[in-house]
Amino acid sequence: MKTIQTSPISRVVDCPQDSNVTTILSLTNHSLVVFRSRKKHAGESKCGPDVQSVHQFSQEIDPALAEVKLVNGTLRVCLPKKNHAISGGGSSV
Repeated sequence: MKTIQTSPISRVVDCPQDSNVTTILSLTNHSLVVFRSRKKHAGESKCGPDVQSVHQFSQEIDPALAEVKLVNGTLRVCLPKKNHAISGGGSSV
């Protein structure tokens, strides 16, 4: 069997320069969802984070191997594609 090596998928996510805002990344095998959550102040109703963006991928990624780096106020997200083994096409006896 042979493993196909493919280049990773990269995305840049804007990250607010506000210490009251948290950026949350959610990864699946085919998507990256970016949420933003703001610290609640007394008297504000409780609500969940807001969806900022959704990125869908036609190729399967490996969320466990994702790398996220903060660079100049943005998050650089590198998502390795899953390696799929292929048969060599040989015959067995």
